Amino acid sequence: MKYFKYILICFLYYSSASVFGQIGVQGRLITSYDNLDMSNWRVAYSLEYVWDAESPTLKAIDVGYLDIGTKISKYYSYTAYAVDSIYTVSTSDAYESAREAFPEEVYKNPLLNTVNVVHRTPIPNGDDFLYTDDFCDFKWEIYSDKKTILGYSCQKATTAFRGRTWEAWFTIEIPISDGPWKFCGLSGLILEVSDSQKHFLFTCTSIEQKQAPIVMYKWVYEKTTREKLNELLVYFHANYKSYLEGIGVKLYTVKDGKPIPAPDNFNKPYNPIELE
Repeated sequence: MKYFKYILICFLYYSSASVFGQIGVQGRLITSYDNLDMSNWRVAYSLEYVWDAESPTLKAIDVGYLDIGTKISKYYSYTAYAVDSIYTVSTSDAYESAREAFPEEVYKNPLLNTVNVVHRTPIPNGDDFLYTDDFCDFKWEIYSDKKTILGYSCQKATTAFRGRTWEAWFTIEIPISDGPWKFCGLSGLILEVSDSQKHFLFTCTSIEQKQAPIVMYKWVYEKTTREKLNELLVYFHANYKSYLEGIGVKLYTVKDGKPIPAPDNFNKPYNPIELE
């Protein structure tokens, strides 16, 4: 990765109950991209997620879009997209505005049986990450339970996936085997999915037939594997201060209304959607 040395002052309170304890994503230029497909559907989701497992009542709220095309679908944070749009126009520092944005963009390609994942870096001036994952590697168990979401009759399904147990509600009234994030593999569109701890909850808020380009931005990507990326992110959060100081960033907190250097053991909570 390539970094520019600069000073970053982070005003973070030791006992703050604010979601601004998150790291978030930084604004990116979205002027250069590859057109991958054209969407037929746009499905919007509200995502509530717990960023600190030790404080499960503190939740971030993001807005995600699932654009479904003929060949490819893309799930992404609309919050991050909005910040990118502002950053592209103003080229100002949009970092503060993207704290609740879910950092992953997921491109599902059923024809090639692949999933490409862009993980937007939390590291100042760092490259974003790109890796390929298994396509729809979910072993669903279907139940007879039903409920209505947005007027659609939905059926219950559960699965265990990488350290979490998930409950999904899908509708065969929209026979598209897709859903938010990496979720797919059912006989209809997933309108709601949450883990058993309620740390992540995706809820569909709107469905529309919409034609829009499905694009992948030409950012600088560091190609990696999911396992290596997870190791890096665990290390980064556990060694937040030392990692930043290693790339020339000075970290401060606020105590008694005054900025002071962060303690040597200063770290950041980390509650990834995949635990293994």
